[in-house]
Amino acid sequence: MKPIVGRLEDVKSILMQGEDLKHTSMRRLLGPEDGFSGYAMRVFTVQPDGFTPQHTHDWPHINLVVSGEGTLQTGEYFTPIEQGSYAYVPPGMLHQFRNTGREPLVFMCIVPE
Repeated sequence: MKPIVGRLEDVKSILMQGEDLKHTSMRRLLGPEDGFSGYAMRVFTVQPDGFTPQHTHDWPHINLVVSGEGTLQTGEYFTPIEQGSYAYVPPGMLHQFRNTGREPLVFMCIVPE
């Protein structure tokens, strides 16, 4: 096995579709097919006035804000986030990312595959 090094700009961005999200795209950086067994590393970009779906699932989220600013809803709490913020969202917790700034909100997410 050898290390994998890439550039975010070289990974195709996929615009996410749905009624419960707005102006959000995703890049899948690493997963089991790359030797990152059992996990996936993704980067989401939420444009100004955009948001991810408000949802829950049975696995945890580990997040790092790369740039921009917004809020992270966890349960009934709304926490301001900005570049350098990190978060752990436990399994089963309602959560949503929302861009409240004028620049794109970009965050990395590591989840079980």
